[in-house]
Amino acid sequence: MIVNYPFAFHCQSQIVKQKDGFEVLLYTSKKDEVKVAWLAYSHDNEEYLVPLESQDDSMQLSWRGWKGTVPYSQDSDLTLYYFQLNMPDNRYCVSGYGTTVAVPSRTHWFRLNKRFSPPEWPKQQVFYQIFPERFCNGNEAITPSPDTYPYHVTDEAVTNRSWGEAVPEGTNVYYGGDLIGIRKKLDYLIDLGVTAIYLNPIFSSPSNHKYDGVDYFSVDPAFGGDKALISLIKDLKKNNIKILLDAVLNHTSDQHPWFDRYGQNGACHNAQSEWRDFYTFDESGKEVCWNGCPTLVKLNHASMGVQNQIYAGQDSVLRYWLKAPFNIDGWRLDAIHMLGEGASAQNNHTYLKSFRRAIKDTKSDAYVLGEHTREATDWLQGNEEDGAINYYGFTNPVVEFFSGREDLDEKYRVQFGADYFSAILRQRRGMIPFQNQLNMVNQIEAHDAPRLLSMLEGDVKKAMSAATLQFTYIGIPCIYYGSEVGLEGGYDPDCRRCFPWEPKNWVHSLLTHYKALVQLRKEHEALQSGDFIELFTSEDVFVFARWLPTAHIIVGVTRGSTEVVSVDVDRLGSSASSYVCLLGGDEYCADENKLTLRVPEGRGVILAGNLSKR
Repeated sequence: MIVNYPFAFHCQSQIVKQKDGFEVLLYTSKKDEVKVAWLAYSHDNEEYLVPLESQDDSMQLSWRGWKGTVPYSQDSDLTLYYFQLNMPDNRYCVSGYGTTVAVPSRTHWFRLNKRFSPPEWPKQQVFYQIFPERFCNGNEAITPSPDTYPYHVTDEAVTNRSWGEAVPEGTNVYYGGDLIGIRKKLDYLIDLGVTAIYLNPIFSSPSNHKYDGVDYFSVDPAFGGDKALISLIKDLKKNNIKILLDAVLNHTSDQHPWFDRYGQNGACHNAQSEWRDFYTFDESGKEVCWNGCPTLVKLNHASMGVQNQIYAGQDSVLRYWLKAPFNIDGWRLDAIHMLGEGASAQNNHTYLKSFRRAIKDTKSDAYVLGEHTREATDWLQGNEEDGAINYYGFTNPVVEFFSGREDLDEKYRVQFGADYFSAILRQRRGMIPFQNQLNMVNQIEAHDAPRLLSMLEGDVKKAMSAATLQFTYIGIPCIYYGSEVGLEGGYDPDCRRCFPWEPKNWVHSLLTHYKALVQLRKEHEALQSGDFIELFTSEDVFVFARWLPTAHIIVGVTRGSTEVVSVDVDRLGSSASSYVCLLGGDEYCADENKLTLRVPEGRGVILAGNLSKR
């Protein structure tokens, strides 16, 4: 059970890596009678306790500091630890889960990786996800026609739709979006302020979503081919915009030459094929497919041939696109938890570590981003992924909190208040190293789930409040194309509507809000690298701070009506003389360390503290 007393804050942004261990710092309130503070850590699977050294920090007026060194674990790259506080009334434990009376499970101990850490640049970015087929048609001459792709399973040829028409079911429906179109709309992205884009798959494929690739080494001609990608990247680099591509390594199309369902050379019909062991077949000769989908045939990563093609060879997929002339900045790894040997995910972590080595050996600061529809904790301990699409730790709870609906099936109601919401976020971020927390990608919407504004039944104010949280919470904000102008959509494929390029169709108040948030995120280091401190919750209101020793940002959001709350700024250590609202310019002053905060519906409130001593 989490307790709110005593106050304790472990500033993970200020950890110092030393020769034999990590120097760590814990703060407690000077008001609380903490007699002794201990550092508890694991060594050879045994728990040890050492006292922390008490110290006063002149910068933190209301806090008392406790410093110590946690030695590196000798049996693992991960170092695990928590803190104990002895007070007259009880013993308290401080971990990633919060403050408890009971000793926490090791699942929630603070954790540091002595060997592996993410690159510095991703946490400084604002990402923008583009589903290429629906963003902009830049060259109608290459839009797929009925003769472009064979549809052997359904006997349905390509269907063309006019830009903006309703999206029907089917992977053979095309509107003509391409990489040329993205390049033509680069000025729009620059004006929005985004600094990195992530593209859904662009490699050759017989579908509009491209998650069923037939060639890992070519950009689909309907997107403009390799030449269009090179030109796009060249313009992105000129404008200091990073790019991530989407790697689908769990399965291929059944039309991939390796499998070749409709020919005779591939593994499908030829037991002697050189690619036979690229896939898995049961005793009857039936292939194993991803989730039973006959067009998506699961790769067998136990095959040396698959290993050489995907990561081991010097010109393997994961290496090829990181090199010239493409020089992409990293990979999003699709459904990465599902790949493995044979029909299962056997030895999955072994392959993920190999993927990481191949990527980092090719480009040391490349970003390795995993995609997991649910919890990704096991892949986020430093030695596999730098970060993940944060469905489990952000998207799902945020959508449920603001909409009151289950994130995967909106007909089911989910009701909880901001206190429980805060606890969910704390629990889920507390299970991974802090540096990986900073590199999680926080999306509200994506290409395979309903758009939030539709789940909110058009409530723009709630959508604005959710966006404020997205840009200020720990992790990297990523806008799904069109969210910023109010693009709506239901379940896949309706969530892949065409971008509405006519400004008359935009929700301009939402776009203005997004632009302001993008700018604030880029300007304030505390929003990129700062610790997270919970300050206040009510049924609808959530107030927190992003903290650095010399700067902090206070954020308040509500899913309900405007509310006035009282916040204890003693919990921020260095009492600010005043606070300036970054979304309006109003000034707030604390009275006896209490800040009366008006949290408006819609945009919420974001304050920057003036940390000069009073």
